[in-house]
Amino acid sequence: MKTTVIENFLTEDEIFEIERTFRLRYDTVLWKESTEVDNVAHSLYWYPGASYKEELSNYLNNKIETYFSSNVCDNWHILNAYTPYGIHTDSLDDEVEADTHSLPEDYKFGWTFLIPLNDYDTNTIVFNERSDKMKVSSKWISREQRNPQYLITDSEHEKYLTHQSKELVNYFSIDTIFPWKKGNLLAMPRSSFHCSDNFLNKKIIEKRAIIGWSTIPI
Repeated sequence: MKTTVIENFLTEDEIFEIERTFRLRYDTVLWKESTEVDNVAHSLYWYPGASYKEELSNYLNNKIETYFSSNVCDNWHILNAYTPYGIHTDSLDDEVEADTHSLPEDYKFGWTFLIPLNDYDTNTIVFNERSDKMKVSSKWISREQRNPQYLITDSEHEKYLTHQSKELVNYFSIDTIFPWKKGNLLAMPRSSFHCSDNFLNKKIIEKRAIIGWSTIPI
């Protein structure tokens, strides 16, 4: 599984209909992330209610199937990000979430799908390093006894990653830099460490995208 970018995955009309439906359906669920622990930032999430969840999943999954087969993705939602996410994965923390979250039997982590809903002068940074057992980068470094690599330059840190200490960044290496272009699709393994750039430095107070997390049969 390699990080992949597909341009013009959704058209302007498709994005308009998805956005419009989220706003008009009576049972759209809004959830505000209320705590900030380590690498977790404040965001607002829109989740489709029962009246739209199956319709949205079928529509996006049918389009995804053209490029990525055998995915099960029923967790499509809209992210409204107000502060930059730190370095993390979209897998589960086996120490914290083992009792409350688990993969379906005979499935493994699949893809994180990200589709910007507008053009933003911001990027998602995907790293080469991965973990399917830990979400938080500092825990991964400690538990895996990782050594710093010093592969990210000072200029790259200054341009993209000033919300993360250089000491932390030194443990990672860059795979993909994904600019947020409306309708383009970023597909990255859920186990890949990734983060936002520091878009607040560019006076961007919000960025929005469709997000989906998939699983794949083993």
